[in-house]
Amino acid sequence: MRTLQAGLGIIFVLCLPILLLTSGIRVAVNEIRLYEYGFDKYEISLLRPVDRAELAEIARELIVYFNSEDELIGDRLRQVFPTRREIIHLWEVKRLIQLSYRVQEIALVYTFAYLALGFACLRKAFLPKLAKAVLGGSVTTIVLPLILGGLALFAFNWFWWKFHVISFPGSDYWILDPEKHNLLRMFPQGFWFDATMLVTGGVAVAALMMGGGAGAYLVVRQRRDRPIEGQ
Repeated sequence: MRTLQAGLGIIFVLCLPILLLTSGIRVAVNEIRLYEYGFDKYEISLLRPVDRAELAEIARELIVYFNSEDELIGDRLRQVFPTRREIIHLWEVKRLIQLSYRVQEIALVYTFAYLALGFACLRKAFLPKLAKAVLGGSVTTIVLPLILGGLALFAFNWFWWKFHVISFPGSDYWILDPEKHNLLRMFPQGFWFDATMLVTGGVAVAALMMGGGAGAYLVVRQRRDRPIEGQ
């Protein structure tokens, strides 16, 4: 029984960083203000003149597409991204986003199952075990954004190239030309650097808050349970 409990706890510790990272990605993908921030900061212009409101509408349609069951972009987006290379790469990006969604959902289901099973079997005795697992998962989580954020900060060109090679094996549709492709003009590399730092930073903050809460609980519990000298 203890071996099973330990195994489930280890899985939870490993599951927590996955859950936080994929949740951060999901929020970023669907946050229109992130897109608008990039449009303003990098003064985005396409191959044909478009105003700020139209850029925002294109971004909203991309968000709808990423969350839809449609295989490829529709006619409206094809007016903006008409080339085969852009259409296929957007499909590749959508597949990657959908994979991230499924991983997040699996991690979330496991997290709830672990909590429900733990409290059902151990009741209040589960709290210190949970706190230790959350603390371990938080430390693991903080290491992940530190590594990713460090790579992005000091070697983003290499990091971004490696990400594409790993994420889109055997494909070169992600290699775009700003003179030909609106997709690269709309989302320059600087935008992706900012998005990467935002997601990793948000994940680190969430992990610090969770780990801090779990650590504080364990410290208070230890002090409360410590025998008083002289008794």
